[in-house]
This record gives sequence, C-alpha cells and structure tokens, in this order.
Amino acid sequence: MRSPFRRRLLIVTVLLLIAAALRIYHLGASPLRGDEAFTVRYWAAVPAFVISQLAGVEPHPLGAMLGFGAWKTLVGDSEFAMRYLPALLNLVGVPALYGLGRRMFRDDWIGLVAALLWTLNPYQLWHAQDVRSYAIWSALSAVAMWLLIVASERRRRLDWALYVIAAVIALYSFFLEAFFIAAGGLFVLIRRPQARRGWLISAPVIGVLLIPWLAQAWALAHSGYKGTALHADIQGLWTQFLPALFSGEVNPALADVWSTLLLLLTISALWLVRRGRTSTLLFLVIYAGLPALLLTLVATRIAVFQPRYLIAATPPLLFLAAFGITSLHRALSYRAPIMAWGVNGLLALTFIVTPLIAYGQSHKAPDWFGLRDYLQAHAQSGDLVLLTTLDPATGNGDPAFDYYYHNGADVTSLPRTGTDSAAFIREAATHYRAIWFVPSGIYAGDVDRALRANTQLISDEGAGRDVIVREYRANDLKAAEITNARVIAAGDFALRGYSLEWSAQHLTAILFWQPGAHTSDTVFVHLIGAINPTSGTRLWAQLDHPPMQAARDIYRLDLAGVPVGNYRIEIGLYDPGTDKRRSLTDGDGQSLGDSALLANFSVR
Repeated sequence: MRSPFRRRLLIVTVLLLIAAALRIYHLGASPLRGDEAFTVRYWAAVPAFVISQLAGVEPHPLGAMLGFGAWKTLVGDSEFAMRYLPALLNLVGVPALYGLGRRMFRDDWIGLVAALLWTLNPYQLWHAQDVRSYAIWSALSAVAMWLLIVASERRRRLDWALYVIAAVIALYSFFLEAFFIAAGGLFVLIRRPQARRGWLISAPVIGVLLIPWLAQAWALAHSGYKGTALHADIQGLWTQFLPALFSGEVNPALADVWSTLLLLLTISALWLVRRGRTSTLLFLVIYAGLPALLLTLVATRIAVFQPRYLIAATPPLLFLAAFGITSLHRALSYRAPIMAWGVNGLLALTFIVTPLIAYGQSHKAPDWFGLRDYLQAHAQSGDLVLLTTLDPATGNGDPAFDYYYHNGADVTSLPRTGTDSAAFIREAATHYRAIWFVPSGIYAGDVDRALRANTQLISDEGAGRDVIVREYRANDLKAAEITNARVIAAGDFALRGYSLEWSAQHLTAILFWQPGAHTSDTVFVHLIGAINPTSGTRLWAQLDHPPMQAARDIYRLDLAGVPVGNYRIEIGLYDPGTDKRRSLTDGDGQSLGDSALLANFSVR
C-alpha cells in the first residue's frame, strides 16, 4: 500500500470517527419533535398499515417509511434508537464527498476539505439527529452522484450497475432525488459524450425498478396534497436556502455573514473559470442549480419551498467552498503562511464553529419530558388534557404528545372545524374533575379565552423548559374535588375540606368553606419549616387574602428559593384591621389555637 494512499485513508477514517462522534453526541437528549414522533408512530408502523393508509397521501416514498419500520423492529422506538439510523447512514456522505471531489477536481485535498465540511456541517448534523429521511437522502444522493461520475469515466458495466442501485435506493428514500438524477444525467449528456450510451441504458433500468415508486408518486399527485411549507420565492434561494445549507435554519443572527459566504463562492467560481475548469464549474452549477430551479417551479403550485427539500444540493456548495479555501490557502502559503492559517481559521469560525455552538444551544423540540412528568404527577383519571390543535380541519394535536403521554387522563384538542369551543368546554367541565390546558400555536389564545369565560382558572405554571400548563375547573364545585374533608372553624365561619397540589414551582392549597356563613377576616396559608435565615422566622412562603366562599378558595405559594427539607402547611384567620388572629376549633369543638396544620410537606 502506497504511503500517500495510506495517508488519505487515515484522514478519511479520522473524519468518519469525528462525524460519528458529532452525530451520536446527545443523540437521545432532546425529546422527539412532532414530525419525528409521526415517523415513529406511523411510518414505522406495520407494513400493512403503511401501504394501505400512508402510500399515496404521505409525501415520502415507501422505501423511507418501510426502512424506519424495519429499523424500529430491530432496535426499538426510543429517541436514541430511532435517531441512530439517519445518524449512521449520513456518515456515508464523508467518503462520498471525498471520492466525488477527488474525481471532479483531480485534487485529493479539495476532496478532503469537502469531506471535512460535510463532517462539521450544522445542517447535516441537525438532520442526522432527526427521525426523518433528509439526512439519509442527502448522503445517498451524494453516493449516487459519485458513482455516476465514476461510471461515466470508467464506462464499465459493473460501475453502471452500482450507479443504478445507488440511484434507486436514493429515489426510494426521497421523491425529490429525481431532480438530482436529472441533473447528473444532464451533465453526462452535455460533457461526457463517451458515456451517453451507458446513461441511456441505465435510465430505463432505473425506470423499471421504480414502478412502485411511480405508482405512489402518481397517487400522491392526485391526492390533493398542497404541501406544508412555503410557495416559491426566488430571493429565498439566497436569503434562506444558502445560509441553511451551510449552517442551518436556526441561526438568523448570523444573517450578516452570508455576503461573505456569497463572495467566497463567487471568487471560487471565477477562479475555476480562470484555471480553465469550466467543465467542473458546469457540473457544480447543474448539480445545485437544476434541482433548485425544478423545486422553485414545483413550489409555484404547492407549498414545498423549504431548504430541507434541497438538502441534497449541499455537496456542490461545499465543493465550491472547499476549492476556494484550498486555493486561497495555497496562494497565501507561499507569501504569508501565518495569514493563510488565520484566514482559514476565520472562515471556519464564521461558517462552522459559530453555527455549531448555536446548534448546541438550540432545542429541537418543546420539553415533552417535563410536560409528561408534570401531567403524570397532576392529571388524574377523570381529568381532561386539552391541547391546541395544529389544524382545525382535522383536530390533530402535535404527534409528539401522544408519544410521550399515554396514560391517566383523557386527551383531546381544540379548536375543531364544526365544533363550538365554548359549548364543548362547558360540557367537558360538567364531566371532568379538571381540564389541563397546554397552550401552544396560533389558536391557543382563542381556546384560552373560551376556558376563562366558562370555567375557573386554578393554576398557571411551567411544566418543563418552555411549556405552560393551565388547570381549569367547572364554576360549580364537585364533591369529589374535596380530597381531605376536615372541619376547622372560627366562630360560625368554618372550613369543610381542602385539597393540595404541588409542583417544582408552586404549592397550591384549595380551601372549601361551609356555605352560608360570612366573615370579614383574612385567611392566611403559611409554609413553616426550619429557621429562615432571611426573615429569622420559620416562615418560608405565605399567601393571605379574604376568603372566596362561592366555590374554591385558591392559595398558590411560590416555592422559589425554598430549600430541600420538611415543612408544615398551616392556615388561620385574622382581623385585617388589628392583625389579631382568630381562635380555631375542630369539628368536635376542641381548640386548635390560632393556626391549624393542614399537612406535612417535603421539598425534594
């Protein structure tokens, strides 16, 4: 084995190890987002369901869906297990970019730099940690293009057979691979006349192998599918797609660097022309430009104008950047080696390091872990969890919710076309002990207003990193709500029972008073523990207000700053004019002093 070959093999191997580490790092740390949960629940269902229910309406080929289903059967449906498939298959893009770059530029280092850019590309990393087919498709598409260039140079039957296999697999991973097959074929027909016969033979073979694919695409085209993204916007190719393909869609703060990126790509293109590499430049233009043009044309009819639908166009952009970086480094190295490394370091910081840091600080999905734990601790059988629908026409909520929460309370969503939200809420309030509302999306305000108008707000707090849960109950009290029946009296005014709820943020005491009697006193609820160094007393939290006697008297104590330990929850009444506490008695008339213990409580 020759030394240069061993060196190249070692570098590619190291890049593969780095790429694997980056794609596996924190792979299961984030909860699944909605589309991921949809993949796990529906794409990865039994084949009979996928073929009968999804084929023809879901805009992804059966190969992608059945592939995730087979993977789920083998490894399970955890976040890590399901994300491991796109993370694993996306790795093949590393050798594919090296091989393709080496073929087109006749330069090992350009291929290696392009492979490095793929290894660190934030957009590839994000999708490689996502249970969808975009990262898989982009890598397989690069492999297919690489094998096409190899076949067009060698013109051997084996090479054409390998290309056909790779092209078919890529097509079965995502429909829009057809644009890139067309781009590769156009380049061969224009610039590789000696390979035209091989291409013209391969194309019909691919067509025959795609009969199920074509049948599904035909059914989808006649299903009324309108897309879920945006319609065509030519300017968006520069302002949205280009930044996303280099450093992702979650970095709007980096928008001011794209002029530098565009300048680098333009200089690289001019440099290729100056060096007489017009064939290579034509390849890159066709590779990225034809799919972009075709996607834009399609997006004039349906809403599919989204960077992820062009993620397979990442390689030509990385090749152009790799050529510019390599050429700039070589040009500066002869005169100013330190400047050469400094310039490339600045480019790496701008287009790789900073976006990677931004991705590390971003969140893929809402905190479904926290919401699941909160509802499991609070919602009971006989309660209703109310979600905000994503689409009133279907009434569907976020698929991720059902993935994480599937026991305890009933679950539904509002608004729904044809359903009066206010009437639905009034009816639900008569049947359920409590309604737990999770507000999100553009319809949350409408649902929340209907809840506030027809029920009573009990609590409103965070249930994880960025999730809010509001508890509502019917205006009329249900006897089952009084979980602790107990008489505590101050003269004729008496408590008949109470209930307690607590979370990491709050302790909520709901007091239920005997009907009929009235008082001008103020009620206090205190959290008593060890000596509080701030106040010098045993009081850690309190809430005082005149009692609400109609139904529920709610006291929400803030637990922020309350340390781990054991506490007492005490209540009492006092005259707001003199601050003098009232004497309390129990149901048998026995004295309780000027405060009564409701419960012992532990903060953990």
